[in-house]
Amino acid sequence: GALKRDLRLDQLAHWLSSEPARLAGLETKGIIRPGADADLVVFDPEAIRIVEAAKLEHRHKLTPYQGRELVGAVRQTWIAGQLVYDSGDFSAPTGGLLQR
Repeated sequence: GALKRDLRLDQLAHWLSSEPARLAGLETKGIIRPGADADLVVFDPEAIRIVEAAKLEHRHKLTPYQGRELVGAVRQTWIAGQLVYDSGDFSAPTGGLLQR
């Protein structure tokens, strides 16, 4: 949808990361700067994939996107500077409570 609307990646990052963190009062989230939490993703904006409900990494596999072609994919996710997702492989859970 973002591609069809000529939205830039920096706009999406603001709307989906920086702004929600600001609204929630999470000062060390959604930003890249010294002292922040180093929560980052490596995103491939040219990747194309077909949604397969059976391969989704969430509890309920029902999705309106089943069979749809999507453009863009997260390749890696880093939380607090620690790699937790790498192209389909998840590390051990590292979750915890967010501190305000």
